[in-house]
Amino acid sequence: MTKELVLNLSTAGVVVTGSIIDGQMGVTVPIVTGTIDGQHLTFTARMTDPVRLDIGVDGTIDGDIFTGTVTINGGGVFPLSGTRAA
Repeated sequence: MTKELVLNLSTAGVVVTGSIIDGQMGVTVPIVTGTIDGQHLTFTARMTDPVRLDIGVDGTIDGDIFTGTVTINGGGVFPLSGTRAA
């Protein structure tokens, strides 16, 4: 199963901020902590509606390609891949 989301990221030094947007569900999930070290990016987003859960992302940015894993508390670990929007 594939889920299309929009990842809105900003960086300031090593700090990552932003949100995950699920247009289909009409939900925006804010990033609560995040860091970037070279091409390696990690962050945690906290969903509160329609359910409460923490979403952990660990990935690598290579040019316009982002790959990694998403860990959902109590839900498992899933592959992640995406490309930078134009």
